[in-house]
Amino acid sequence: MIVMRTPWAAVLAAGVLLVPPVPPSARAQSTPAAPSASAAAATPHVVFDKTSAYGRVLVIDEGRRRVLRFDDVDGVDQSAMSLDDPTSVPMEYVRYAGLGVVFPPRIESVLMIGLGGGSFTGMVHRAFPEARIDALEIDPVVVEAARRFFGVVEDEKYRVVVADGAAFVRDSTMRYDLVLADAGIATGIPEHHTTDPFFSSLRERLTANGVLVVNLGLDARENAAIARRIASAFGADACLCASTPVDANLVVFATLHRPALDVRRLRARAVSLDGRGLLPYALSPLAAELGPCPAFP
Repeated sequence: MIVMRTPWAAVLAAGVLLVPPVPPSARAQSTPAAPSASAAAATPHVVFDKTSAYGRVLVIDEGRRRVLRFDDVDGVDQSAMSLDDPTSVPMEYVRYAGLGVVFPPRIESVLMIGLGGGSFTGMVHRAFPEARIDALEIDPVVVEAARRFFGVVEDEKYRVVVADGAAFVRDSTMRYDLVLADAGIATGIPEHHTTDPFFSSLRERLTANGVLVVNLGLDARENAAIARRIASAFGADACLCASTPVDANLVVFATLHRPALDVRRLRARAVSLDGRGLLPYALSPLAAELGPCPAFP
């Protein structure tokens, strides 16, 4: 859910245009130009603003794009949806997290930690309608926003559970083919979702061929440090990573089934799934970026 944007410097090109001076009277009579239609369309419009025990939850429409943010109207996007095409996947890290479906031979059960707007679980539910999906979200107001404004609809295969993800995986005995850990708060990732016990509990929730996907949106060194904790829980040779090129998130994939880490096989499976049109975007270009996780001293 959380995406820490990389700051970009503005680059300005300066030019000189020689024109006759404008008389003061003409300047005084001039009026500001009306905002363009595109600028007006992009003006943020708050459609939901409610505070829970965990903080302020906002849903904001910016033109034809709807976003979920915490605490601040100008905060980090936690989830996003196109109002023109709600089944598309505008969030870059969610598209990369979708690579999780290429690891297991079958997707029969999915666990999502951190519902957000439900874009990941909704995408997987459409692609694998027979799979059992449990989505965990600690904040009931986030669940309300997801249902009212992001199209989250539960059924007999897809349920949303209001619970803390760390406590759920610690106490549960269920196992899943695909687990995405993506709990987020306004300032980053809940600390107890970055610990050795948490990742050890997640390992216990996987089926024999299951895969854990963890989205990390902190700075590069923090991401690498957490990736090392995941590798410690699963084994040094049990992880692959991909970095999102725009937002610089690190997406970690960990599995106990070592043959599943064959990158050539994963890329071939991505091509096969693309041929079936299961997801609303191509997996194979993203699978080409899978590789070893970064390491910092």
